[in-house]
Amino acid sequence: SVLWHHQLVVSTDIGVFATSASAPGAWQRLGSNLPAAPAVDLAVSPDQGYLLVATHGRGLWKLGG
Repeated sequence: SVLWHHQLVVSTDIGVFATSASAPGAWQRLGSNLPAAPAVDLAVSPDQGYLLVATHGRGLWKLGG
């Protein structure tokens, strides 16, 4: 899990989900183009401009920035 844009972002076996402090416990799928595949790693850029998502068998995805 990582913090990105004031959201807690987690990787799961079925994709990437995010919640925010304003709506704790209300999880939403992150990224409209991300596949529903296991996300095995998350990384935030040093300037918080983008999030990298590594998936199992579906490649590396860049969200934001």
